[in-house]
Amino acid sequence: MIVIADSGSTKTDWVILNPMGKILNQTATIGFNPVFHSSEFVLEHLNGNFDLNKIQKEVSQVFFYGAGCSSDSKKMIIRNGISQHFTSAQIYIGHDLEASAIATYNQESHIACILGTGSNSCYYDGTTCIENTPALGFILGDEASGAYFGKELVRAFLYHQLSKEIHADFIKTYQLDLDQIIDRVYRQPSPNVFLASLTPFIHKHLDHSVIHDIVANGMRQFLKHHVLCYPEAKNIQTSFVGSIAFYFQEILRQEAEKLQISIGQIIQKPIDGLVKYHQRKLD
Repeated sequence: MIVIADSGSTKTDWVILNPMGKILNQTATIGFNPVFHSSEFVLEHLNGNFDLNKIQKEVSQVFFYGAGCSSDSKKMIIRNGISQHFTSAQIYIGHDLEASAIATYNQESHIACILGTGSNSCYYDGTTCIENTPALGFILGDEASGAYFGKELVRAFLYHQLSKEIHADFIKTYQLDLDQIIDRVYRQPSPNVFLASLTPFIHKHLDHSVIHDIVANGMRQFLKHHVLCYPEAKNIQTSFVGSIAFYFQEILRQEAEKLQISIGQIIQKPIDGLVKYHQRKLD
């Protein structure tokens, strides 16, 4: 069997293929990011997934594409966890940017972007991903990501920049005060995931000027720093994957048009494109 996985910081989508490339099953686990998670954490959650547990000895290959897997040392953290679960498998660990580039590739060079819990971009020519700007994480970077927008929402809430109605709805929805927010962001694990979990509230109140401006500004900053950094940016298409790009695509398209950036595909999940890519390789 062959296992293909696409992992963000929040969720991992897994697809199980037979040797001929037919899909046998699909499942999901928590997201694995080596910036925040250990090999032991990965193994624990793989062992806890029924669908992956029952086939672990039958898997010959695992193709895992994940957030944070940008260096050999980070890839090794994920590899060690997976190899202890799928003990008979050859394991390939790739960056989530590679997955996004493959999933949106249309036989022409393009810029591939991720707007999910985190954000990133690369130039992809069908073979190689080239990054012009580093991924700085949710504290220093991740413009237009779920974590970035969650951080901006919390800041607006705590600075009393929201309308009374939206301020009250935030309290009703999340029941969080200043001390609890500080604890979740500075003391609890995976603060980026916590912040990204607030984006449905942003989408709900998108017609409020402060909220709309947060999203528009975040999209604009991402496009300036992570798309226009490529010399080819105004001559080729730029595609996006991730829930933030998908659900806020109207504002994304508006900001891209202002900067003369041509949008290609916007898809929520790259896993379908990854599966098709690996199925073609089996033919």
